[in-house]
Amino acid sequence: MINSHKFGHFLSTTALLFLVTVHSQPSSTVAVAPSTEANALLGWKSQLPNQSRALLSSWNESSAASLCSWEGLTCDAWRSVTGLNFSHVAINGTLQGLNFLSLPNLTAIVFINCSLSGGIPSTISNLSKLTTDDLGLNSFSGGFPAFLGYITSLQYLSLSDNCFTGTIPGSISTLTNLTYLNLNGNEFSGDLSSAIRLIGSLPLQILILASNNFTGSIPSSIGELTKLTHLYLSTNMLSGSIPTEIGNMSSLVKLWLQQNQFNGPIPLEIGKLGSLWQLDLSQNYLNGSIPSAVSNLTGLSYLYLYANQLSGVIPPDVGNMQSLYTFQLLSN
Repeated sequence: MINSHKFGHFLSTTALLFLVTVHSQPSSTVAVAPSTEANALLGWKSQLPNQSRALLSSWNESSAASLCSWEGLTCDAWRSVTGLNFSHVAINGTLQGLNFLSLPNLTAIVFINCSLSGGIPSTISNLSKLTTDDLGLNSFSGGFPAFLGYITSLQYLSLSDNCFTGTIPGSISTLTNLTYLNLNGNEFSGDLSSAIRLIGSLPLQILILASNNFTGSIPSSIGELTKLTHLYLSTNMLSGSIPTEIGNMSSLVKLWLQQNQFNGPIPLEIGKLGSLWQLDLSQNYLNGSIPSAVSNLTGLSYLYLYANQLSGVIPPDVGNMQSLYTFQLLSN
């Protein structure tokens, strides 16, 4: 069985590397004195707990002239700070004291599993070059920061595994370059149809809304998200039937709908998803028989249908699916 909770950052590793190294190259550098950037960073460090400051020992006034050698920083050819990159470092503070206005050339902010908490400062919305914002696996709280909608350069946004609540704001629809959105493992809520309507015009390839409190059904408009390769809606409170329009999502590689309250039959149109590698419909209330169209998924390796109310016979052609590695049907 695939664990739907902490999967978000396992998936993000490759995608994040790609975005940071390829798509985060600045088109032009805003003139800013190195001392301005250094003072902003040192000012933030001074507000952190003693133990956290010790983790940033390379950040000090005596080496401010060479701040590009400081821990966790990347710079451009003009030696201006373009990236804050920290993973699994117990900084254990907040971002409130970090003056992002003094770091105008940032293209990547990455704080993964850094024990950070509090809210996200609104000054981050002034970072017009930012393409990657990954704040996953921390303890950030509050609502979805609506001001992130001002950062139209964003391509990669992960707020996964935090303590965010509330609904997805309308401002997300302005992120017209966003290809990766990961909100896994929070307390986001609201009607799924409303969320899909807001993001429907975005060029998303990966959408992760798993392990939240979304309600309602999957809207038929989901079929318009034809660029999606990964769709994760597992572990919410979704209900209703799986729409036939899901068969229009021809780029899908992974489809996870497990641990919801879906009912009705498995749509025949599932068989149109020729690129599918993983399909998890387990732990729902699906009924009827397994459609023979499933055998059209010749690249499928993982098929999870357990803990439903399915009946009938297993289509004989399923035995000819040579790529199928795991097929689970328990508790039907």
